[in-house]
Amino acid sequence: MFVGRVPLYAAAGLAVAIALIVVLSVAIYLRGRAERTAVRAIWSAVMIAAVVAAPPMFVMLIEPALAERAARGLFIHPSPLAAAIPPVFAVVLLIVAHLLFPRRASHARTLKWRAVFIATVIIFTTLNVMNLGHPGWTGWFGFPFPYLLFSDAQISMNGEKPWTGFGATGVAANVSVLAMIATVLSLLYRRRNIAPAAPPETTSPAAIDTTVTRMP
Repeated sequence: MFVGRVPLYAAAGLAVAIALIVVLSVAIYLRGRAERTAVRAIWSAVMIAAVVAAPPMFVMLIEPALAERAARGLFIHPSPLAAAIPPVFAVVLLIVAHLLFPRRASHARTLKWRAVFIATVIIFTTLNVMNLGHPGWTGWFGFPFPYLLFSDAQISMNGEKPWTGFGATGVAANVSVLAMIATVLSLLYRRRNIAPAAPPETTSPAAIDTTVTRMP
């Protein structure tokens, strides 16, 4: 089951995660600007409700495709953990964005860098869950390094296909690439937006007024 080149579960998970990131980001921003405790509590409740509603939203998105397959006699029962992945992904991504890009004097500039980082991670994740091969014929999952390869025309040797299958090395390599990209973005942000601490002011001896005023 695919949505374009992206598997159904991954497409639904990304859609829910993106929506949750937008809702949480807006709620966090408005909560920080609120002055009344009651208003801040309302926005906190909105964030909790959004996280709790994410798994049912995921199930709602994949339910039509599962019902269609069930009508054809193919019953698919997804793991309950699949519905928990989108909110975990969204919350962890927002926490990492706040840690890598701490708030400075220019809040708007900080939000811009966080948005760039989040968009980069989402694009990178999308490229890693979509089939970069030919759907229905070959499969190439992983960017820039493949971690899952298969083909209907793959030559088998002794009943095995040595050039196909899942490889944890590709996953580790892609995670390392994403970590390096995040590190570079964070270093650029800190270098451009965090000014070095000014040295303490010192008074030279020549600047000290040594004039003695005589009392009448």
